Amino acid sequence: MARPILNRFEGRIIKKVSLVFIGFLVWVQFLSPLLCVLISSVSLLFSDTDLNVWDNYRSQMLPFQCFFTETVMLVIFFHKYGKHTLVAKCAERRLRLNLILPMLALSFAYTFIDSYINDLLNLVDLNRDVFYVLDYSKLGLLSTCLLAPLAEELVFREYIEEMLLKLRRSPWFAIIVSSLFFGLMHINPSQVASAFTFGLLLGWLYYKFRSVTPTFCLHALNNIYCAMLDRWGDGSATTSELCRMIHFPLALTIVLSLAIFTFSIWCLDKIAHSE
Repeated sequence: MARPILNRFEGRIIKKVSLVFIGFLVWVQFLSPLLCVLISSVSLLFSDTDLNVWDNYRSQMLPFQCFFTETVMLVIFFHKYGKHTLVAKCAERRLRLNLILPMLALSFAYTFIDSYINDLLNLVDLNRDVFYVLDYSKLGLLSTCLLAPLAEELVFREYIEEMLLKLRRSPWFAIIVSSLFFGLMHINPSQVASAFTFGLLLGWLYYKFRSVTPTFCLHALNNIYCAMLDRWGDGSATTSELCRMIHFPLALTIVLSLAIFTFSIWCLDKIAHSE
């Protein structure tokens, strides 16, 4: 008799991670924006502004929405899964000094490579205006560069990937599935593929160190670099245009980025094996 694709234990795990993903997706992409649009609509009733609901929401509510969305997720996570939170992981395994330099280099190299590939693919970016608003808001930067990476790492690595690693399968099954969920969560066409590949990198790093401390740091660094590039290029400059601004050949920059990326991965792998 053929063995079922999923046994009862595996089925329960897949069900749990699917429900967590769906709940996170619905909250981030639908419920939280809808709630903030309603708040924006009500606020217009008591103001003298000539802005319509959408313009008022985009200019006034977006940074607050991002902050509110991630804060609610963090509160829920810390309340329900307190014993598995970042605080517990940090107490068990702090970010060691020998990880800092490879992660800084890895994040910088990956951000450039990813930006260049996105320029080549030229996918539709539904959130360009959104990121422009967030990049020029202190609350928006706090949310996208710190709160969002923390909330997403706790959900996709600390919970979803950790649960999937309990299955008697290759670790890459957990890494790929959690990365697929991570990519789909972003919805925006220009972010889905990018988030999936970045999720593979974060998933590999989590598997190597079994801690969200390094993955959170790498995720936060990536978002910080992206915000810096957006502000430097005024939100519209391509990678090749940014290279021309600093008078550095694009081809050489790509080669150096690939070399730095590869060497950083090698260093992190050696550090992980040394523990």
